[in-house]
Amino acid sequence: MKALIKALDKTQNSLVEWARRHYHNIDKYIVITTTFLYGAQLFLHSDILSGYKVYQIVSRGHTLIHNMIGILFMAIALIKAVGLYTNNMRLRRLGITMLTTVWTFYLISFAVSPPPNTVWVTSFAMLALCLKIAISE
Repeated sequence: MKALIKALDKTQNSLVEWARRHYHNIDKYIVITTTFLYGAQLFLHSDILSGYKVYQIVSRGHTLIHNMIGILFMAIALIKAVGLYTNNMRLRRLGITMLTTVWTFYLISFAVSPPPNTVWVTSFAMLALCLKIAISE
């Protein structure tokens, strides 16, 4: 029992130390993770894309385009993640520029396209985080 408690205490200390070292990057991790998961959802469930007219405008009904939108989100998130992991400023800036562009496009597209939806609010939050990251890099 003492060994288990000691191991748990060591794990907790390791997590706290990791959090202290990476605290300033938490917004970047949130943007990367959310963008990647959003792209994965679009890729795995391309039928989601057919429900909104904004996607119909972009893809003109082609399923291949639907899958490519998801892959695009995942690829951009991976570019940013690799840049952050390797501390490569060119990749970091490229990634955040692309993320800002994609989330701006989504914000405008969902805000102006019928039917009324709430996806634009999520896009706005992601864009705000992207802009904060862009300013700090």
